Amino acid sequence: MARIVTIPLLLRTLTPLHVGAGRRGREVDLPVQRDSKEVPMIPSTSIRGTFRTFIRYVLGENDEELLGEHVGEIRHLLREPRQGKIYFTDAYLFLYPLTHNGRTIYLTSRYCIYRTTNILSLCGLEDLKCKIEINDYEKENIILRTRDKVINIHLKYSNNLKSFFTQVLENIYHIDNAGRIIESIRLVDDEYLIEIINQHNLKVRRIALRDEGYILKKVEEGALWCEEYVPSNTFFILAVACYEDVLSKLMNILRRVEVSLLQVGGRETIGKGFCKLYVGTCNYLENTLSYSSKSILQ
Repeated sequence: MARIVTIPLLLRTLTPLHVGAGRRGREVDLPVQRDSKEVPMIPSTSIRGTFRTFIRYVLGENDEELLGEHVGEIRHLLREPRQGKIYFTDAYLFLYPLTHNGRTIYLTSRYCIYRTTNILSLCGLEDLKCKIEINDYEKENIILRTRDKVINIHLKYSNNLKSFFTQVLENIYHIDNAGRIIESIRLVDDEYLIEIINQHNLKVRRIALRDEGYILKKVEEGALWCEEYVPSNTFFILAVACYEDVLSKLMNILRRVEVSLLQVGGRETIGKGFCKLYVGTCNYLENTLSYSSKSILQ
């Protein structure tokens, strides 16, 4: 029986990010991927593809030992792809940036904290909890205007909230200038966070051009669409699990990613989706694999 270790990771968007949902939305033609609660997330398949690209084209190394064979590259062989030795969870929203009174604040919610503690518990940090007491918060308000209503939203903060994020950002991920981020974190109700995200995610309208001879282009008829982007300075939390025999190789790659950039999602040619990776430290969680690694991470 092989054992695995699980390592917490944190992604910070440096440019707007579009990981598409693969379907049309009601107001946006190409919305970002969301989970069952309508909160933006990055599926593990996108994270895996990002690392495959980094290992293969940035580092110039073979990616098959860690990530296995790419399904599209062996389809003509009519066989199952060889499995890899590392596995990613989905990346869940950790902090969402919002400009308020001329400064950037970072929003979270009970649901985001719940997702965060689940990821950290996978990495042997199940004792790290955020005590949310109803009467423990100081409040400030923001006004959110949507198409059909005006909402008065309470932004809450407390010592318990500050203590939890200090442990995560400073003690686990060792982020430079984490204190400035921690002082700007505010808790909002789950439904209001979704309202804020829907209002403040970037919506970019794009057109397709058709060549009409030498340096002359015309707009394709009917080729107008709208894309949604998660803003820069959004944080996502995830974990990566690996077999013990490739741990040193994985850690070497993660450290090289930390001093570089990752490109996640689409529109890389116009500078979208560039992210900074933070590798966390934790008590290694070891499991005996008597079932598929996919089931471990669900």
